[in-house]
Amino acid sequence: MPYVVAFVICENALIETDNVLSAVRIVDTATFGTDQVPPVGQSLVLSSLDMVLILKAGDARGERTFRLRLITPEPVEHYSETWTHIFTAPPESGQSMRLRPVSIVWAGEGLYYFEVVAENSVLARTPLHIKLAQAESEAGESKPLKRPL
Repeated sequence: MPYVVAFVICENALIETDNVLSAVRIVDTATFGTDQVPPVGQSLVLSSLDMVLILKAGDARGERTFRLRLITPEPVEHYSETWTHIFTAPPESGQSMRLRPVSIVWAGEGLYYFEVVAENSVLARTPLHIKLAQAESEAGESKPLKRPL
């Protein structure tokens, strides 16, 4: 099975000219104004956030299929992304991904989890606490607020 060496939510994920991936301002909490969220059960795109996933081959060889699973506060499971990667030697080879945009199925304020799943095994899990508050910018429009780890 491949290894997950990083799985984080951040404000910005940079892919440099040498294809090195950097996560900037890793967060575990996001606050949205009540006017920014859809009705329960609809998709909420978290356009101000990116997700970074770095996989290493380890002893895995050949094609593997991965899924991104969202667990809402109820908890209810939702699958979004599915992708495959072919792992070859050496063990430090792998795949670095910036997942954008991050989106959730809105289930209200609370703790959401994103999981990377392969062959019915959870390889990694990262939380995102969504809070609701009035967030007025200077222009009088609501904007998302984030709290770093």
